[in-house]
Amino acid sequence: MSEFNAVQAIEELDKSVVSLLEDKWEVMNQVGEHYRQRRVDAGLTNAQIGEVMNRSRSFISDLELGRRTWNVENAKLYEAALDQLIRAGKAKKSEPN
Repeated sequence: MSEFNAVQAIEELDKSVVSLLEDKWEVMNQVGEHYRQRRVDAGLTNAQIGEVMNRSRSFISDLELGRRTWNVENAKLYEAALDQLIRAGKAKKSEPN
């Protein structure tokens, strides 16, 4: 039976945690980019989304840029705000050239 090496176990755990955190931030960035692109495609601003979500424009920007952590509640609120604004015709109309 091999002897337990506490230092090695902690080092391995630290590597695993770092890897999980890197994966988490990659997913957060992908989610933010997805929602930012949907908002931009709809011609909506951070301020419009934030107003419906009862959040500041900077909060929305931070979410989209991965500076804040997405959670299920924020994702549902963002989706609902986006859908509500699009249905209400609040999206900016593109100008003819």
